[in-house]
Amino acid sequence: TDSSTFATVASIDCRVCKKMCKRQKIKKDVTINHYMNGKFNSEYIRKLKKQSIINFLSDPTGDIPWEEDDSAKNIEHVKSLEDFGALVKNSKADMIIMFYAPWCGHCQTLAPEWKKA
Repeated sequence: TDSSTFATVASIDCRVCKKMCKRQKIKKDVTINHYMNGKFNSEYIRKLKKQSIINFLSDPTGDIPWEEDDSAKNIEHVKSLEDFGALVKNSKADMIIMFYAPWCGHCQTLAPEWKKA
């Protein structure tokens, strides 16, 4: 195995491999499962976009990043100091800005309420 491989991507045709799909409890037309360390980790439920898949594989046990969460689409996701400066400078309205870290327990607790606001 090449140690530089980020992840192995495979597909299984359940019409041909019926027994395997039944054993894996595949019930929908398209199911994408993630396996880690030789065991099932989770079903992939994110967007079917290249960057979403890469983000997932970078942190398969983490939450969906806000920029991929449709319920957070009205939240500006600032990715650089320049973007932050432009956002603050160009805003005509008051702003409330949460500075967060994805691994932060308090941030994870606040995230659902923040998205609702």
